[in-house]
Amino acid sequence: MTSDQRQRELSYAELNESRRSWIGYTGEVVPDELIRDIVAEAALAPSGSNLQPWRVVVAGPDQLDRFADGLGSNLEKVRDAGTLLVVFGDPNAVEAKPGSKDFYDGGKTSRRDFAVRNASLLAMNLMLAAWSHGVATRPMIGFEPFLVREAAKAPRHWVPVVAMALGYPDPDAEQGPRQRVDVDDILTFLT
Repeated sequence: MTSDQRQRELSYAELNESRRSWIGYTGEVVPDELIRDIVAEAALAPSGSNLQPWRVVVAGPDQLDRFADGLGSNLEKVRDAGTLLVVFGDPNAVEAKPGSKDFYDGGKTSRRDFAVRNASLLAMNLMLAAWSHGVATRPMIGFEPFLVREAAKAPRHWVPVVAMALGYPDPDAEQGPRQRVDVDDILTFLT
């Protein structure tokens, strides 16, 4: 049984509990076809008005240098993994449906917020989909948005939401403690 097959058999709870912001990769580059499969699975995420305003730009090892200024010290994390995914939100996606355009232009919520919230749903799905294929990720929000957008050759209106290292995990790499806030500290039931 391959690593990919083993991961695909995990329950959601096992998948979510075992997924980490990975430190340490094998150096083997994830094939484009597998990245395509991962993104296709992640794109099943829900979105407001089903507009799916997310866009993903992939940079392989040969393109990483152009992101040096935008990612800063995070670039080394990406180099270790071998592949960079940048998840963008497209505020102009609301124009696909007249009712949605009216809603978002009517002040209920901004187009930018719409794009960021929806692209964030895709980003989490990307991490879970990748892990289900035995591919690790490390999301990063500490970057210079303008420079990352420019390096990705993305349109000016796209909003960079998260940069993500993507690669095959080194099983011997130490991951450090995983600390989570207690559920009672984050959950409120209204009465």
